[in-house]
Amino acid sequence: PANTLAAGGFDVDNSCRFDDGSSAHMHITPGSDGSRVAWTFSTWIKRCALGAMPIFSTPGNTSNIYDEFYFNASDKIQFSAVVSGTQYALRTKRVFRDTSAWYHIVLIFDSNNSTAGDRMQLWINGVRTAEGDFEDITFKDAQNYNSSTNKSGYIIYLGRVTTNTAGYYDGYMSEVVFQNAAVDSPVDKFGEFDEDSGIWKPIDVSG
Repeated sequence: PANTLAAGGFDVDNSCRFDDGSSAHMHITPGSDGSRVAWTFSTWIKRCALGAMPIFSTPGNTSNIYDEFYFNASDKIQFSAVVSGTQYALRTKRVFRDTSAWYHIVLIFDSNNSTAGDRMQLWINGVRTAEGDFEDITFKDAQNYNSSTNKSGYIIYLGRVTTNTAGYYDGYMSEVVFQNAAVDSPVDKFGEFDEDSGIWKPIDVSG
């Protein structure tokens, strides 16, 4: 189905449906290293069920080294970066339980940033989540952490997690973008605020 989020704006022609009952997911294994300290993940997402549900993950090569981005069992958004058993995470206080709505979710990973509060950023519908709106901010300790994501030979799953929050996504994703070595604000890059309604809407991200 078309992702028509705002009348008169840019219409995303297609979305991909993930059915957890059939273990639907996508994956890719990088053949060479990208940046493991700076990258951005963006997607429009519509949930079809509640509870623990993955968005993307990189299981790494052991149970002690992995990245996970997911809705947790309480319907909060969480990113966990684990190395040698130590977890660096962000987790929202806010819950996301509207299965009729499309959310635009952007995760920015920037572990070399000298400002601790900028090392991981979460943007929802064009608005950055403030530090006070997280209930887990251990991401601030992740300075110079090399993510499992973007490492050569480490499989990246879309819609699947195989580690401690194992499961499959159930819902839709559209206009998924992964940017290597880029940590810009998503405003005017992945979406824009409609000048009349003020609603956050998609833009053409081709190229």
